[in-house]
Amino acid sequence: LTPAQAIEQLRGRASLGATNVTERTLFGLPAVSVDLHTVVQSPVFGGVGGTFATTPELDARLVFVPFGEGLLAVVVQAAAGDLEARWLEALPILESIDLG
Repeated sequence: LTPAQAIEQLRGRASLGATNVTERTLFGLPAVSVDLHTVVQSPVFGGVGGTFATTPELDARLVFVPFGEGLLAVVVQAAAGDLEARWLEALPILESIDLG
């Protein structure tokens, strides 16, 4: 999957509110992000029970970056209404990572 295709898979899920799809650059690579919101706990991936799930208490920004033969997923979670501030706080840490 490409990052955009992965996000389209998530946007098609009725249990997830997926907004603010944005093309970005992360780790010097082209990436695509989506903000996820739910009213009930919802598995994002990892099977029915989900090894990663969203909860109503937290919003999540999920960024997919092409890496090697697959995708790298980066997740930042925050209380509803605080996601952009937490993303901006996490961004310098993320940008300090060298995937080379």
